[in-house]
Amino acid sequence: MAVTLDEADLSGSNLTRDEASRLLAQPLPDAPDARYAALQRQYQAALLLEGRTRLIATARQLVDAGRGRPGGESWVTTYLNAEFTWGSSGKALEASEAFVTDTSLSLGQRAMAALRQTYFAAQGNDRAILARLALGEATVNELAEPVDISLPAVSRHLKVLEQAGLITRGREAQWRPCKLEPGPFKDLDGWLERYRRFWEGSFDTVPYTPLTLPTTHPV
Repeated sequence: MAVTLDEADLSGSNLTRDEASRLLAQPLPDAPDARYAALQRQYQAALLLEGRTRLIATARQLVDAGRGRPGGESWVTTYLNAEFTWGSSGKALEASEAFVTDTSLSLGQRAMAALRQTYFAAQGNDRAILARLALGEATVNELAEPVDISLPAVSRHLKVLEQAGLITRGREAQWRPCKLEPGPFKDLDGWLERYRRFWEGSFDTVPYTPLTLPTTHPV
């Protein structure tokens, strides 16, 4: 007997792969409550089948279907994580901006989206360059090898990283080998540790620290 959307275990633990496939093939009901429940079951089915494209699409549908429902906002985080991990990092970055500015979401969820937006933006070529420098000093030509950008573009990235104090550039004849500076990374690691619970999804457990604004502007 075929499993229906209404009969499927929401946890997905009792579904077989055949049943999951049949669930994903079934149309969604029109009634909002039934649709939300069905989407959650289809998400679990896609998770079981490792259907990444369907998983991302269903998570995005759950963002809209979950609005105004207890725990429904958590699908924003689920969708952004799925899009970044299995879909397009560019789409994840673009989508996070919409959630950050969405005033219909709670302040906590908007903050969570902002943290993910910051993380998404930090990925890419700068990260590849830093990963290469973690292996030792390297020239611009050597740093350009693992990234699909031009030498002038690599030089621009290096200038930003140097201005941020993350790297230094030496002089060796006509070459300017680059190396990592450990100090800023140690400072960053200590700062991020305070906010680890943010990206682990426990926003409510982070202690609140009042923000004190200056009463006068500095000269």
